[in-house]
Amino acid sequence: MPTLCSDISKANSRTGRQSLDLREFFSRSRYHFFSAHESAAVKAELEQVRERCAHAEREGKAAEMQLTFTTAHHDQTVTSLKREIQLLQAATRPDERVQELEEKISNMDSLMRSKTQEIEENDDRFIE
Repeated sequence: MPTLCSDISKANSRTGRQSLDLREFFSRSRYHFFSAHESAAVKAELEQVRERCAHAEREGKAAEMQLTFTTAHHDQTVTSLKREIQLLQAATRPDERVQELEEKISNMDSLMRSKTQEIEENDDRFIE
């Protein structure tokens, strides 16, 4: 029963040309088979890497947006706290506030005395 190997050997010997040895032929065939298999595996891996990259980009954009919102909220909070600090600092100067209030009281007392005197004078004139 003739085999592929014997047919190739006979054909090689008849033509007189040097051709690939059967082992070399199978070796190359196996190499090309594994190269094609590896190529498919590399393509699949490349597609997975692309998907992971796209996912990472989406997550990065979402994180960037969240950071923008957080930064805006932080800025508002800092501004609010600065206002509160200014109010507290103004309130922590009781001596100045007491002095202002004493001046107001003094001015109101003076105004009241002058009005009282004016009223008394008007009463005196009316009585006469």
